[in-house]
Amino acid sequence: MQDEVTTGKARHDNLYWLGANYKFTPAFTLTGATYFTDARTDSKDSWMFVLNADYALSKRTDAYLLLGYVKNKGNATFGVTGTANTLPGQNQTGAMVGVRHRF
Repeated sequence: MQDEVTTGKARHDNLYWLGANYKFTPAFTLTGATYFTDARTDSKDSWMFVLNADYALSKRTDAYLLLGYVKNKGNATFGVTGTANTLPGQNQTGAMVGVRHRF
């Protein structure tokens, strides 16, 4: 990690999360989750909120909508996908729509 290189100290973070889902109908499921990253060695904490709607079109095919929001504190650079980080202290919103087929 970059922090190890620039400061010589390893990062120590705690990740807390809570999620739930509800099946409104046999075909429609809504899932929500929140994640909190507690940066123990600095003030780079962040919150992530995720909402996923999934609709089964058939036994093996479904359509989905995923929404995510990350609120960074201090110079945290966490992004919605975990691979696309933000500028230090900036928040990020993302959305994904798709159709999934299982073979």
